[in-house]
Amino acid sequence: MALHETPNPLIGKWQPQKKSNIFIPTGDVEFQKEKILANGVSTPIEYTIENTYIEVVDLQTKTRIRFDLKDEKTIELNLLGVKTTYKKVH
Repeated sequence: MALHETPNPLIGKWQPQKKSNIFIPTGDVEFQKEKILANGVSTPIEYTIENTYIEVVDLQTKTRIRFDLKDEKTIELNLLGVKTTYKKVH
């Protein structure tokens, strides 16, 4: 049985579409295989990949953040009732 790693559509750089968001992350976010770069900070993470969303787990705080997959270039974060849409920039 061969091991198959699920492709992670979050890997890459994302840009928020609204600048009025008061919650973190407020700028570009870059997802890498084992970490996220946001606001100049690198945080170790792991992913739970589902069909319609990806859950990102901060390995230091055990905090889980869910990103809903809208299409290949669009994700949405609903944090404390505030929705932020991100577009993939590369």
